[in-house]
Amino acid sequence: MNPKTDQIKLIEPMLTRANRLVSELGQAYHRDLEGKKVSDEARNLTHEVLEKCSNILDQTMTVLFEYEIKPHLTELPKRGGYFPTAKDEESYRSSLGQWKASQLAELW
Repeated sequence: MNPKTDQIKLIEPMLTRANRLVSELGQAYHRDLEGKKVSDEARNLTHEVLEKCSNILDQTMTVLFEYEIKPHLTELPKRGGYFPTAKDEESYRSSLGQWKASQLAELW
């Protein structure tokens, strides 16, 4: 068994679930559009979709960091492996720099 492949396979059902949530969200908003009011169900589904997608990005970045970035680093960062989020590109690049991945293209 290949640990990287095993971890990637764990992401696949997460994507399937995210797709189901998006479908449910579309149905809820379609109903709500007719009623001209956003329901609590639609708000909750919106939160679930965003949370699930965030988790998928984190899990994917963890695999990428562990198997594709970390082996190329001479000094390991104090933190790293989660999908960086930021309010603008400068902050995003700063987040990448904190875990020594600001120049990903140069690693290969």
